[in-house]
Amino acid sequence: MRRKLTSLLLALAMALALAPTALAATVVDRVKVSMTAPTVGKPLPQNLKTSSDSSAELTGFQWEGELDGNGNMKGGTNYTLTFSLKIKSGKNANFPKNNSTLHVVFNGTLTATITELSSKKASGTLTFFINERGKMEKPAAPAKYFTKAEADANYPSPITLVVNDQTLDVSDLGPYSKGVKMIVGFRMNKRAVFHTLEGEAISNDLPYLDTGAYKDTINPYRVTRVVYDLYRKDDPSIATFPNNTELWLSPKCDIQGILDNIARDYGKSGGCFNTWNYTVFIPDTLYPNGPTYTSGSIPRCRVMLYSGSDVYAAARAGKAAARDWCTNHTYTYAFYKSPVDRRYSTATCQSDERYYYSCSKCGKCEQNPNHTYFDKGLTNDNGEGRYSAHIYYDRIPTDEHFLGLNANGDRVYLECCVNCGIDERQEDTQMSFARYKANINPEATQADWKNFLEKRKKVWEPGGSYYNSAIKATLEKDGLHNAYAIAADKFITAKTSGWAKSDVQEASNEDLVDLGLMGNDYTKTISRLQFCSVAVKLAEKMTGKAITPAPSGTFSDTDSEYVRKAYAARITTGAGGGKFNPSGTLTRQEMAAFLYRALMYVKANSDTKYTIWESKLGNYTDAGQLAGWAKNEMAFMNALGLINGMTTNTLAPTKTCTIEQALVVAYRSLDAGGIGWYQCVASPWGNLETYGGAAGTITYAYGDRVWFTSSEGHCVDPYGRSSSVVAKHFYPIKDC
Repeated sequence: MRRKLTSLLLALAMALALAPTALAATVVDRVKVSMTAPTVGKPLPQNLKTSSDSSAELTGFQWEGELDGNGNMKGGTNYTLTFSLKIKSGKNANFPKNNSTLHVVFNGTLTATITELSSKKASGTLTFFINERGKMEKPAAPAKYFTKAEADANYPSPITLVVNDQTLDVSDLGPYSKGVKMIVGFRMNKRAVFHTLEGEAISNDLPYLDTGAYKDTINPYRVTRVVYDLYRKDDPSIATFPNNTELWLSPKCDIQGILDNIARDYGKSGGCFNTWNYTVFIPDTLYPNGPTYTSGSIPRCRVMLYSGSDVYAAARAGKAAARDWCTNHTYTYAFYKSPVDRRYSTATCQSDERYYYSCSKCGKCEQNPNHTYFDKGLTNDNGEGRYSAHIYYDRIPTDEHFLGLNANGDRVYLECCVNCGIDERQEDTQMSFARYKANINPEATQADWKNFLEKRKKVWEPGGSYYNSAIKATLEKDGLHNAYAIAADKFITAKTSGWAKSDVQEASNEDLVDLGLMGNDYTKTISRLQFCSVAVKLAEKMTGKAITPAPSGTFSDTDSEYVRKAYAARITTGAGGGKFNPSGTLTRQEMAAFLYRALMYVKANSDTKYTIWESKLGNYTDAGQLAGWAKNEMAFMNALGLINGMTTNTLAPTKTCTIEQALVVAYRSLDAGGIGWYQCVASPWGNLETYGGAAGTITYAYGDRVWFTSSEGHCVDPYGRSSSVVAKHFYPIKDC
């Protein structure tokens, strides 16, 4: 009997082993994925796949990271791959319950982080850094930031440097005579004795050598004023310092030679002498009526007179004691390669770069918008300006810019010019005869122009070469001819104002819009429930994790998960009495409060920090209408440029907020951590950063501060104009 029972058990075990479905599924704790090795100068890999012996398969992936102008990977950049996995059909397998035990390995070395996991599906991210040499490394660390105290400690404390030039033979340098390098304009056969205005010697030993001792002793980025005493009587060349804004010349200097040199050479090179912000002080004992310029041109900087012959006493008295010598200005002078502070408007596809006229005697800028000129260096032989090319940057997804559907079914559009609003297809097929002659063929006839337009129409038609190149744009990679794609399920079809169209679509692209909840008219007033969805999506997007909602029944008039999440994150406290009032309208100050609290939730639940800021509410005549609970919130949102005034001097805090207004502000808020004050950390020697063209250069030196309007380096220059810098050369100043 025992033998018979054993046989039955063995038979049963074999039957179970041979059964189509096992009693317990295999746990897949490792998934191998292969792809082409990411390479600088090449497109992002698109041929990802799991190994043939794996129980899992990729169901989708998306790249994020900055590409070069040709759509290829760049060195010195972080890239992130977001991917989705599932168990293959017919495989008796599950992912582990604990996501820490699932490893997704790319090319055998790069291990991804799992963000979501169920028994049959998983998603995660892979982030890596490609250095300038093309080598893959761990993700680059977040940019360093300064606290206010650290920024102030690193801000250059100003000093006045006195330079007394003395002759020194190179042979006197002894072992240092070989490999001597010229620094800040000092010749090898010269020796400059440096000391402060108070007479304290800073250095009298090899001050012009490129050595650490020199830099540690002089700290040239701290120099804001320079006094030259008996300097270069035989040579008017002078030294420049990064943060220097004042130059005081003693009567013993070759003042006329220095002034002519500044006008002829230094001012045009983009150095510190290139704007009216820089002032040269000369004695009225030698120039009672002001200087004359033998070089035939005048300096771009300001020249003022100080009283007497004692340059040290004059420098101590400062700029307030000096005077302008030109009191009867004649604004007829047009600088060639004009200084940046004389620029009235930058060049666009509609007009040339134009400049203000300056005084023909002293160089002071007129700043009269009705009296301007375009730079002589930017004209053609007929004296007519050459209009600049279009800047295709704006994304305005309207029918006129729609190209078609790509192979994935995504909608492809063409970017528009930021100045005139047309796209490249419109420029090619609708170009005027005048613009064709100005930009393509100055000798063209009407027949040439019409032939050009006909050819361009053909290349833009479906099947044409331009169309075929542009339509390849995908969600992960922009196409040629400034084409980009929008996922069909995120495309905004609702009524939207023209000014908001682009940012509203970007908000949808960033998953800030619940399309089903928002309706089909975004010009309507937004409800409290609708806005909760926006604020919650913003907070979850910025933190990268879901908010745990408050329990069901928290409010008696709605059980929306958005509302319960907003309540749990302290974005809202409800309407009182256990109610939320989901259909109630929202004012602009309530919008400010909701989004401010969402951003504070992000700060508390991520590494995001915000800039130091000052309230600008005093600029608005109706700021007194703000409720007490909304003043700080609105001040913060307004200071960062997230919520602007309805006019230049009105904030309209009690005016109702529309859906499109809320979405635009929410989209801007995604970069709230990147907006604000930044301080330059570039080395004062060798890495001095200069931004702008030869005709208008702005230089930022160590310690200079600038307001970033985005984390990508877009900023406001010292003259209140939009500009751009290399973001890595600046550290943000955070309110910690």
